[in-house]
Amino acid sequence: MQQSLLEEFGLDQVMADVEFAGRSDRGIVKDLFAQHDIENSHDNWSRFQLRYTRNLNDSLAACRGRVLAGVAELLERLQEHASAAIGLLTGNIRQGAQIKLEHYGLYHHFSFGGFGDDHVDRNSIARQAAASARSHLDGRFSPDRVWVIGDTPNDIQCARSIGARVAAVATGEFNYDQLQTLGPDLMLHDLADTDTMMQLVE
Repeated sequence: MQQSLLEEFGLDQVMADVEFAGRSDRGIVKDLFAQHDIENSHDNWSRFQLRYTRNLNDSLAACRGRVLAGVAELLERLQEHASAAIGLLTGNIRQGAQIKLEHYGLYHHFSFGGFGDDHVDRNSIARQAAASARSHLDGRFSPDRVWVIGDTPNDIQCARSIGARVAAVATGEFNYDQLQTLGPDLMLHDLADTDTMMQLVE
């Protein structure tokens, strides 16, 4: 994001005194625009998105990231489960989410979702994801059967905003104790124990 801002708007440097974790891309960029006196217009947002998605593959290759323990196995097992539907509820813009997940061979597991293209607030994205799920399931959608998995306080809050249950995992910048104090329905160190997660959809 920072490199794209530098390139697209001719800045000498980027001040990144902005919270990233658990937020929407639209909200993050809105704050970055404000810090650098860039008008938060539709045209500027479109310019940024285009540059960002062009840069993202190179950035992913340079970062040398990895799929966290249990994630791929959990997605594969859920895919095979007759009563499970897998969607994305993410602050990433739709194209950015696709690029990231394709890079790690995971995108094909997801059939619907809510994204950070237009919404600043994560709760709004959660409502978009819920509407997308309802449409995907032909109206057979019950919020109390939905599990949101996330690693930030915002993930917990947005799950609650749509009446979903939440499994918090301490795989990001927030540790186990910090997330546990927020009262998730399930608290895990990571997703390595896929049997426990699969019990949630039985």
